[in-house]
Amino acid sequence: MERLTVTAIVDKDRTVFETGDPALGTVVVEKELLGGTHGTARRLICMGALSCYSGMLYMAMEARGIDCREIRLSAELAADNNEKGQFRVLSIAIRAVADIDEKDIETFRRVQQVMRSGCLITSSLHEGIDISYDLKALPDMGLTEE
Repeated sequence: MERLTVTAIVDKDRTVFETGDPALGTVVVEKELLGGTHGTARRLICMGALSCYSGMLYMAMEARGIDCREIRLSAELAADNNEKGQFRVLSIAIRAVADIDEKDIETFRRVQQVMRSGCLITSSLHEGIDISYDLKALPDMGLTEE
C-alpha cells in the first residue's frame, strides 16, 4: 500500500501546506486574499484531478507511440446542497484536447476508450461524485467521448 502525507498549519491569517513533493513544495493560502466564498479546497480537488488525468493521458498516448505536443485541460466542479441539505461536490467535468498529428487519430481512438474510466483520483471519486470526460484531439475536434 502506498501512502503519502500532506500537513497543514492553520492560523488566523493563512494556511500553510507542506506537500512533501519537490514539484509542489510549500503551498500558502493567505486568508486576506480570499474574501467571501472562495472555493480553495474545490480548486485543489480540480487541480488534483487534472494532474492525475493528464499524466495518465500522456502516458497512454506515449505507450501507443502518439507524439503529443500539448494537452489543454479544464475541470469544472459543480457543488450544491444534496437531498439532506448538505453542501457537497456533485460533479466534475473534465475536458481535454490533445494536440497530435493527424496520422495518430486512429490510435487516439483507443486512448479515448482507455481514458473513459479516468485515473487514480477521478476513478476513486466515481462512487460519490458524477465525473464526466470529454477528450478530443487536434486536428479532428469531432472526436469526443462522454
